[in-house]
Amino acid sequence: MHASAAVDIDAWGPALGPDERRLMIGLEVANSHLMTLPDEEYLGRELDPPVKTRFAELAVPVSVLVGGHDLEATRLWARRLAAQAPDATLTELPEADHFPMLSAPAAFEKYLRALL
Repeated sequence: MHASAAVDIDAWGPALGPDERRLMIGLEVANSHLMTLPDEEYLGRELDPPVKTRFAELAVPVSVLVGGHDLEATRLWARRLAAQAPDATLTELPEADHFPMLSAPAAFEKYLRALL
């Protein structure tokens, strides 16, 4: 389980430092029981119509944050959400990955404080 978690975290968190990487691997191992749940319990049920087709229905401001080292698919979804939601902004932290609070804590804090 540890080796699998390490590979997964290396894909999602390539910008993590060694301490943050170790933390995230530990969290993934500790929560590995989630993968044994039936799909509906683990993944939830899709709405009809699917959420991914309903971003234009959002009636509140949306601030989308994505890391420059995040997976390409995640960056594509972030751009899609920001483009389709009526009142959305997109911020990319170039030095961050999927875990910006760990991989780019100063930039993440600055982003979060600006929102507040």
